[in-house]
Amino acid sequence: MAKLSINENRLPSCPRCLCSSEPSSPTPHPELRPTFSHTGEKEKIDASPLHFLQKRKCAFTLAEVLITLGIIGVIAAMTISTLIHKYKMHVLEAQFKKAYSVVQNVNSMLKYNDIDPYVDYQLGVLQREEAAAIKQVEDFAKYTKGSRICDGYYYTCTLGKRWPEESKRYKTLDGSNNVHIDPDAYTTKIILLADGSTVWVGGTRWAKNRYYYDINGTAKGPNKLGYDLHVFVLNNKGIITTEENKKQCSFGESAVSDSYFGYGCTQYAITNTNPDDETKNYWQGFLK
Repeated sequence: MAKLSINENRLPSCPRCLCSSEPSSPTPHPELRPTFSHTGEKEKIDASPLHFLQKRKCAFTLAEVLITLGIIGVIAAMTISTLIHKYKMHVLEAQFKKAYSVVQNVNSMLKYNDIDPYVDYQLGVLQREEAAAIKQVEDFAKYTKGSRICDGYYYTCTLGKRWPEESKRYKTLDGSNNVHIDPDAYTTKIILLADGSTVWVGGTRWAKNRYYYDINGTAKGPNKLGYDLHVFVLNNKGIITTEENKKQCSFGESAVSDSYFGYGCTQYAITNTNPDDETKNYWQGFLK
């Protein structure tokens, strides 16, 4: 009987892998399995090593694996901080839109109930009575579902102490100064909203027409003007506006880095425009 020849060069190859020459359990070629003749005698076959196919083992070297992991690590380090920042800005933007909607809704309810802020809250006088400021706070809480009034300072009502550590205090847009809030604001009664945000109103003499709005609460941060602390202004026509001062919201040459730096940012947050670059937006292109 003729022997079956097998060409070793035609065995399957593994071009990109390292292949082991160690055979696994030899598997005889189908045509080389023992057969029996019609007489019942076993026919002789050639069982030389070339007649057994060997499985080839393929794998990457340790160096290749380490290099790949190193590249992945570098890419992750370069992108993860950017992704986290973008996510935080998206969250702040959504919270700001909700806060702006709340202020607009309260203002609409005041008009519906024939409340004139410049009369009932004495916004048009030089020195308003404390009772007028208290009424403004109470009305805002009444027209925001689930809110309550805290009798205390804004830090006390949210952090449990009047003067928390420096990192928790409200900072200006660039983080270089503490925000000038007192004595412009009335800080004896604070409105705590159901979503964790806080609101307080303008003082008895200065900035009486302001709503100070921390859109995510003091405990969460970053507690910075233009980020999570915004100021809405109620003008004498009963319209919600903002502090329109570009110098108080710009990192350019016209910037004024003082304790008011960031008060002018709410106008750009509403329109989502960048005060320093018209081709970019506010939430993703301006805030750093």
